[in-house]
Amino acid sequence: MLRLPDGRVRVLDAKPGAMLGIPLRQQIADHTERLTPGSTLALYTDGLVERRAEGIDPGIERLASVLGSFGPEDLDTRLDDTADRMLRPLLSDSERDDDVCLLLCHVHGP
Repeated sequence: MLRLPDGRVRVLDAKPGAMLGIPLRQQIADHTERLTPGSTLALYTDGLVERRAEGIDPGIERLASVLGSFGPEDLDTRLDDTADRMLRPLLSDSERDDDVCLLLCHVHGP
């Protein structure tokens, strides 16, 4: 998921390969995206967004909404704190029965 400098959020929806560790012979395609200064990339596991009762799409929409709600100053200087503040509302309805990982990467400078 990519938060652009103007606050808009895009879901990067390139077709993924099989999960890591699955013993299949497959070609795994590279995915590239140009990141402009002020952009924030959010990488996450399905445990953050997927709920058994509703599937994954509503959770992806929640994550996009939460990521878009932060100001540039939150993403430019305090990523650890911002990640913690993102996790609270996103996990409030979770049964915590799956792994959860969130990695935020912010692009500084020209």
